Amino acid sequence: MSLPLECNDGGDNENGILFVGSLSAAECPQFVKDCAITHILTVAAGLDVNIPKVSSSSSGDSGGDNKNKHVIQGPVAEHLVVACHDHPMANILEVLPQCLEFIDAALRSSNAKTGRGRVLVHCASGVSRSVTVCAAYIMMVAYSLEQKVGALDAIASIASTRRYANPNLGFRRQLAVLEQHIKKASFEVDKSGKQDQAVEGSCSLQSFLAIINSAKNEYTKLQSNVVEDTIQQRTAVNELHAKVDVLEERLATMISKTAANKMNVSNDISRNSNEKDVNESKELGAEHEEIEKALLLVQEELDVCLPMESEGLVDPAARMIRRAAISKIGRLLDTLSAE
Repeated sequence: MSLPLECNDGGDNENGILFVGSLSAAECPQFVKDCAITHILTVAAGLDVNIPKVSSSSSGDSGGDNKNKHVIQGPVAEHLVVACHDHPMANILEVLPQCLEFIDAALRSSNAKTGRGRVLVHCASGVSRSVTVCAAYIMMVAYSLEQKVGALDAIASIASTRRYANPNLGFRRQLAVLEQHIKKASFEVDKSGKQDQAVEGSCSLQSFLAIINSAKNEYTKLQSNVVEDTIQQRTAVNELHAKVDVLEERLATMISKTAANKMNVSNDISRNSNEKDVNESKELGAEHEEIEKALLLVQEELDVCLPMESEGLVDPAARMIRRAAISKIGRLLDTLSAE
């Protein structure tokens, strides 16, 4: 997917374009050629990337220090590799300054063929790390234009055209912390009356990098909570899913007994047997009600067992398990209604 972003540097009207994708995009000669990619940012650790040999001219300074990165320049797009693992405990705020400096310089660079830089940000699958970096860049552009774009809005704007966009819980929390620090910085700017602080060029970039540094310092203190919260969320939904599985087994047993009872009623005309079958029918009716009530109770628990989706702090795996459990409950309730 691509995110067209204007370079507000007073130059020509050509726009730089930011793309987000997977390793396959970075290694696809046709994609790099057709999209005229001038710069490639790899956000991954230990990922062997084979940049295609597509002729491309580019200019621009990636800036920043050399920690966790190396730049490759040659007869292909300029390539920056930033080491970062896709893990909830990985601190992506540590590498965001390098990434954003590279993207910003690349999009502002001049290119004889494209006018402005065209940047592909990728990781292994184009789901978590690359999306987090692009979301942060969207937030930075909004900040420089004195607009408010939150972490969830930034992710949603990417997900609207790349349905795989889904940063892990740790990255979502870091973006949420970054958002809070952006709001704080914007409030301080408004309060001081220095409305020209968040303006175009290096001034806005450097001020935003300072905000990232502030967010990083706070998140380092909170980092240990991520794994604990992830474990708690997954434990909660797994326990509820297990309850649904037990109820599914009870329902299957009930359906089997109901079928057997109906067969006995139709085949056995003796009075005593009929009385026994009537009692069994009553028991099965009570079992039907108990299972239905239990399913509805578990459904209520599933609705509140995780943080609100709007908070953006739900572990993706826990969300998937919850959806599976809710889907199964719906199917079981449909089965009950048909009995």
